[in-house]
Amino acid sequence: MPQPEPERRALRPLASANFAVGGMSYGVVGALPGLAEAWRISPGRAALLMAGFSISFAVGAPALQMLLGHLRRRTLLLGGLWIMTAATLAAACVRDFHWLLATRVVAGLAAGAVSPVANAIGAGLAPEARRGKALAVVFAGVTLASVAAAPLAAVLAHALGWRAVLVALAAMSAGSATWIWRSVQDHARGTRPRPADLLGLLRRPALATGLAVMVLQTAAFFTTYTLILPLLAERFGVGAAHGGLALLVFGLTGVAGNLLAQRVSLRHSADALLRLVMAVAAPVFVAIALLAALHGEDGLRQGALLVLLVAWALAQDLFYPSQLRRVVSLEPLHTGMAIALNSSCIFLGIALGSGLGGRLSDHVGLVALAPASAVLTGLAFVALAASRRLAADKPHAGMPAACPANPRH
Repeated sequence: MPQPEPERRALRPLASANFAVGGMSYGVVGALPGLAEAWRISPGRAALLMAGFSISFAVGAPALQMLLGHLRRRTLLLGGLWIMTAATLAAACVRDFHWLLATRVVAGLAAGAVSPVANAIGAGLAPEARRGKALAVVFAGVTLASVAAAPLAAVLAHALGWRAVLVALAAMSAGSATWIWRSVQDHARGTRPRPADLLGLLRRPALATGLAVMVLQTAAFFTTYTLILPLLAERFGVGAAHGGLALLVFGLTGVAGNLLAQRVSLRHSADALLRLVMAVAAPVFVAIALLAALHGEDGLRQGALLVLLVAWALAQDLFYPSQLRRVVSLEPLHTGMAIALNSSCIFLGIALGSGLGGRLSDHVGLVALAPASAVLTGLAFVALAASRRLAADKPHAGMPAACPANPRH
């Protein structure tokens, strides 16, 4: 008979906060072709909107922990969501690209108070045995955003323009804030670490290399994903409608990947799952690169690409909760700060990937995206191996090795 999970009612509204933050990233991916056309700029320059949001998030997440981490977590979470809503509404009204980029920076800073705090509340609600599953549930919001935000933003931008996409994203953030206000009654306060505490954590080799895994693997994903629609159009002959369908398939597969993560986290260690992710992702990117470079029947190449997108989506949504679980296990006495740093590294990776993808697109060509993703995945594997070795060598230094959910692994 299944055991009751009283925390689950609160995990769903917390997942909606990650949905709102994920939508701010994935929604721009879907709207990017229309936005670039409206502003008469290259796709690479339009990708700066994602990079700006991501860099400000990466800076804001630890900075807000140091400035406001002592506040009630629920208050900080709600404040971040409402500021993110206001900034995104302002973005829908601007008439200058630089102001648009500025509003994205503000929204990214506010998001730094959203995703890490939602994850921390979720991790604190569940007992140790179900923590991996709880984190996967909360992170499911990002997965659902990848399902809904990118394809719907592509359709909405095509029908009503890119400003309508931003209004929809603001409504999504406001809806999450309202749901959390009504449903989550967490009154705990976080901790307010000093800059020295942050630097102390970053000087711990196992954690530093573990966070590098997040930066590199996320960059690998987003180097190609940020410009996936232009890549599909130029190299595979996929039109706008079918491109939106491909994004929908990618996102739906990601939901399956998140459900898979919830189940396998109870049986396998985070280390084992991360190695599996990279063993799948690297060949997928190599195969996409080969298909993009080949010439031939578009139908056959599109079918093969769809299979690769399914494998990619499964790997991506298995990666994030597994990486988060590993980081938490590395620093069990500094969970809040470790989660904030991990969230920062997600968006550092998005910024690195989207920025690199934009540069490669403008100066080399879209065909260079997938090879770059494959190289970054290889570097992430090296960082994981180094982190595992360092954690095993010095468990006494406050950095225990990643604890598997099942002692047999």
